[in-house]
Amino acid sequence: MQSDKNEFDDALKSYKEALEIYRKLALANPQTYLPDVAMTLINLSILYQKSRPDKEVSVQFAMEALTIVIPFLEKAPYTQQYALRALQVLRNWGVDIEKILAEEDK
Repeated sequence: MQSDKNEFDDALKSYKEALEIYRKLALANPQTYLPDVAMTLINLSILYQKSRPDKEVSVQFAMEALTIVIPFLEKAPYTQQYALRALQVLRNWGVDIEKILAEEDK
């Protein structure tokens, strides 16, 4: 049990450090580094879904990632996988994605 907690804590620390670095890099070069911010957010959302279930935190990370990645979908096709992963996390939590997308269109 303690080992699982340590692994979660280590992973969380690593992802948060990576997120901080990518956010700083994205300030100077958003076209290059915002997709990395999104991917790190997705990894955090998955961590909070699978390792230490926390719907609120997981959904928050997934939504932020989705918001970041949507503008890149046409310019950087590889980001489509990021969007799909974020959407999968949201679906796994039972989030009504269509409702969210409809609200954003308003």
